[in-house]
Amino acid sequence: MKIKSSVLSIILFSTATTLTLSLNPAWSQDKSGSRINFLCKNTFDSASSEYLPPTLAWIPEQKKHRRIIIWKSHYFRNRTPQERCQTVSQDFQRFYDAGTLKYLTNGKLKGNPVICVVEEAGNKCNYENKLFQVKNYKISEIILYRLIAILVSASNEPLYQ
Repeated sequence: MKIKSSVLSIILFSTATTLTLSLNPAWSQDKSGSRINFLCKNTFDSASSEYLPPTLAWIPEQKKHRRIIIWKSHYFRNRTPQERCQTVSQDFQRFYDAGTLKYLTNGKLKGNPVICVVEEAGNKCNYENKLFQVKNYKISEIILYRLIAILVSASNEPLYQ
């Protein structure tokens, strides 16, 4: 079954820049049964020559998995890479299923830099829309750009976190 050709828009916005990107039709949200599924599954990473947990997206139209984020860092000592992978993969799926995976932004929660999904451009990060925390706010915008490039198929290289 083909996915509808409607386009899911993702807008990247920060204090200085607004960038609009559109996901290709394979990423469009569809309630007809052929839908993207986000999951966490240990896979062999040839770049590091080890098994790591990536957040994957199954794209039915392309009949393949796309690696979105590879969880490697032990910087966040309270959560393992596997735990972060499970949580973020579930959150991607929750936002996708709710039809709210439209806009991504970066922000801070309790002083910690985060990447979030927001329903409208201009909305801010909160605990209900947080995808994941990053190490440094200064690079959160770069992480956001890279994440969007992966989601719109402009990059095949997954994001390492």
